[in-house]
Amino acid sequence: MAEGRALLVLGGESTGTRLVTRLCILNGCEGDDDHEQRWDKKLPTPGEYPVIVWRRSIPHGAGSARHFPDPTSLIQELQAIGYEVTVLVTTRCWRATTKSQVAQKHVTSEDEGLENLRRAYLSVIPALWMTDAPVHFVNYEALRDEHAQLALFRASRLGPKTTLTLVVSDENTKHYRA
Repeated sequence: MAEGRALLVLGGESTGTRLVTRLCILNGCEGDDDHEQRWDKKLPTPGEYPVIVWRRSIPHGAGSARHFPDPTSLIQELQAIGYEVTVLVTTRCWRATTKSQVAQKHVTSEDEGLENLRRAYLSVIPALWMTDAPVHFVNYEALRDEHAQLALFRASRLGPKTTLTLVVSDENTKHYRA
């Protein structure tokens, strides 16, 4: 029997992993919505917090530390120490994603961004088949709707107190015009 719950947020860079993590934290999860993740250094003891959220954009890291983490290992690591894991996979329109990746200097070209997205999902999708963790796909564009955010919370079993939503601005249109 699991002693704690963990939401593992996975997705390509610029697909909304930070936004989804921020929404989870707003609704009672312990974790970080920035690039630095405390759970990278030391996972909490199950029971220390009722629910944690751990964000992993893929690829992850910067400079020479940039790598493509193995999602299966992340899920299994959490399960091995007693967490019941739910995976939240973020998706976003590929054009806005790759343009955002270039603007954020994650990549030097849209082609590199597309290749990273392909590699990211080629690692995430098999991990979902290789573990028994429930999964929910979370669409960045849909999160502009408050009802979509509330549906995410219900699917993640964050509980009846989950009513806090964020106003999510349209961050795609500027990329379509570019």
